[in-house]
Amino acid sequence: MMKGRIVALLITLALLGASVYAAENPQKQDKKQKQKEQTEKLVNSKQFQFVARQALPMGGKSVDLTTNPNFTKFYPDSIQADMPFFGRAYSVPYGGSGGIKFDGKPKKITITPQKKGKGYLIKATVNDTSDSYSLTLSVSNDGYGTLTINSNNRNSISYYGKISALENEESK
Repeated sequence: MMKGRIVALLITLALLGASVYAAENPQKQDKKQKQKEQTEKLVNSKQFQFVARQALPMGGKSVDLTTNPNFTKFYPDSIQADMPFFGRAYSVPYGGSGGIKFDGKPKKITITPQKKGKGYLIKATVNDTSDSYSLTLSVSNDGYGTLTINSNNRNSISYYGKISALENEESK
């Protein structure tokens, strides 16, 4: 008699748990779908910013950037960057900032959807007065991504962060 009640109680709890999980799952799917649509809209507009949370220098330890302001802003006709740099520099102008800073028109920019709808791969090349930069940004559907910057005068460096809409600006 007691075993029957315990079994009935366990079955009831299992069914209740399954129904709660089934009710939460569509909400989770809706949130993922909205995030995917927002990321797609940002990437296709070619007007967004990437803000790094972590720097991954070549041959070094990762560096937390949550308290270090940084950005790479993508516009349809230009790319601006102000990113910290950690690593080996071969040639840097005297009195240089030490970071990677440029504002230029990309020679070439390509946006390629990744296989199975997993995100986007954005490649661009920007020439500055003192250097040439090759950028590769891999963005997942949830907006998180990895930006790798290759330069003629410095080691390659990668950044992990998130893309978002540009804030309203007077200059652009």
